[in-house]
Amino acid sequence: MQTLGGIMQMRDMASQMALRNAQTQAAQQQAANVQAEAQQRNRDLADQNTLQEAMKDPGAYAKLMTGDVGPSNGKVQPKTLQALTT
Repeated sequence: MQTLGGIMQMRDMASQMALRNAQTQAAQQQAANVQAEAQQRNRDLADQNTLQEAMKDPGAYAKLMTGDVGPSNGKVQPKTLQALTT
């Protein structure tokens, strides 16, 4: 009976360790996701600020309103440029 009890106890410990490892991996992945989302929000904000500054210039504003994104090309993300032209 002691051997069976010891085996059950070891099995329980192994299960607990596996659960802790899985929880740790899930927490690490969630932290990485949160960090990636924060970085994307920062890039989006930088794009917004760049475009707001460009729109202060009447010439650049006129180009942007006609769909010419040349002045902003390379300064903002491609997805932002695409959103301006659609």
